[in-house]
Amino acid sequence: MKIQQTHFESEDQTELAGEWNFPDPVIHGGRRPLVVLAHNRAGRDRNGNGPATPHYDGFLTLAHGLTAAGYAVFRYDKRGCGKSHGKFAPDDEKALAEDYLAAVFHAVAHPDVDDWRVFLLGQSQGTRLIVDKLHDIQKGVLVQGLMLLSNVVEPSLFHSVTTPFLIVCGKEDHAFREISEARLVHEPVSIGLEHGLDSCLGLVLPGLGHLLAPEKPSGEIAQLGQHRDARAGSPPDDGPIQFFDAQMDTAVVEAVLPWLRSRSEVEPGAPDTDASATPWWRSYFDEEYMQLHRHWEESRTRAEVDLMLRELELPAGAHVVDLGSGYGRHAIELAARGFAVTAVDISEPLLAQTIRTAGEKSIVVIGTDSEPQPGQLQIIHADARTVRMPRAADALIHIHSVLGYFDELSDDERVLAQIARLVKLGGKAFFETDNRDWLVRELQGRGYSRDYEETPYGTLLREVRWDWLRGTSIERRKLTRPDLTSRRSELRMRHYTLSQWREMLSRHSLDVTRVLPGAREGEPFSGTQSRRMCLVARRVFQLPGEGD
Repeated sequence: MKIQQTHFESEDQTELAGEWNFPDPVIHGGRRPLVVLAHNRAGRDRNGNGPATPHYDGFLTLAHGLTAAGYAVFRYDKRGCGKSHGKFAPDDEKALAEDYLAAVFHAVAHPDVDDWRVFLLGQSQGTRLIVDKLHDIQKGVLVQGLMLLSNVVEPSLFHSVTTPFLIVCGKEDHAFREISEARLVHEPVSIGLEHGLDSCLGLVLPGLGHLLAPEKPSGEIAQLGQHRDARAGSPPDDGPIQFFDAQMDTAVVEAVLPWLRSRSEVEPGAPDTDASATPWWRSYFDEEYMQLHRHWEESRTRAEVDLMLRELELPAGAHVVDLGSGYGRHAIELAARGFAVTAVDISEPLLAQTIRTAGEKSIVVIGTDSEPQPGQLQIIHADARTVRMPRAADALIHIHSVLGYFDELSDDERVLAQIARLVKLGGKAFFETDNRDWLVRELQGRGYSRDYEETPYGTLLREVRWDWLRGTSIERRKLTRPDLTSRRSELRMRHYTLSQWREMLSRHSLDVTRVLPGAREGEPFSGTQSRRMCLVARRVFQLPGEGD
């Protein structure tokens, strides 16, 4: 086990002391899922020890057990306890909740932590601190689940919790009865335990789940408890009954691990999958991607097309190629304005939606047998690196550029070579892409950025990190749907500076004539302030070797 000590500040600048525990990297390797602990009401250090229980070590036992199972664990001393500064006040839950919020954000910043697999565990008052700050935590952290020991949170608060949680409470705990009566769970299943406190294990999903509760008579529990020694260490295979002591010993860890692993999505200790086996863009652009983006993208389409037409200066009825057309929002708008349009994309679901939307707008859709006429939309299912057309077009638009999607630099050159073939001499190409210099400036402070958005299709958490060695961004997304199912995706994209774009385009007979910021940003373009950049290039004649 690897141990790292640390200090961090709460909102009121009180300095707190904490500790990460990491599994053996030789056995587990990679970034590890994280559990952040929250103590009960008493003044406790990171191990759970206080004046009344100086040798309790309950949280130390939890940390060791979870770490041995492949999880990283973060613990901290409460303010005024252990090595933390400040004054401990057990009833000042506002300050204690801010401390926990600071602890979570500090814990997930460690480079060895997989901050897309984060769990929060609280005992007694700690459960209330978690629920109180859960919404703020979820704005920047992907919380996979909560573990609440000796729950003291009012059942009414659970209605606002959308994260699956595990309840561990005493058989006499009023919360168990109230949660059951509130019908937040169903299918109660019996469980036998030797003592009361911390002794009832239950899985609770809001409106969908089951609860394990000590419903058997005490004599029957005692009789079953005689077999505990033979059954300890792993969940039984022949029924739902489990036994462990009230103290936080290794049996408690073994009891929660199946649920914890089921929420981790990747089994701790399992070898990492080869992300390059299937390129991310092969499966990313599907129907759910389209639904998620349409609610905000389509409202911007008209203004973006206005900008393109102003810069391209096309005659009426000109032929325009939309390379990487997606679900066709620009291509359909251009066809509706009387242009002959060819939409090219590799995603069949997105092209199918393009055809449906065009039909709704009474736009004629044709295949590859003939060239589109003004007001018609031609559909081509093809890879941007290999697409072919019988005749070059008057102009080409390439929005959210695919340059950088591919592992090899040579593939980006192949795309540009195809673009040069698709535009006739004197024609223009319009590119819209991320501004690498803005992205680097945005990420250079913390090394990553996160945003949190409520959409009509669920809650979207988006994180972007920067890989300095490769010049790529790593964007990870988690969409939690209203039914609490989720979808994770990851994009790895290479980015180019404005000067690199100019050089690459020049090598392929495309001369940059204008540089603009994104359609919704104020002009002029700024190298570090503009989030997006648009390039207008003219197709020029170039002898072989002139662009080298």
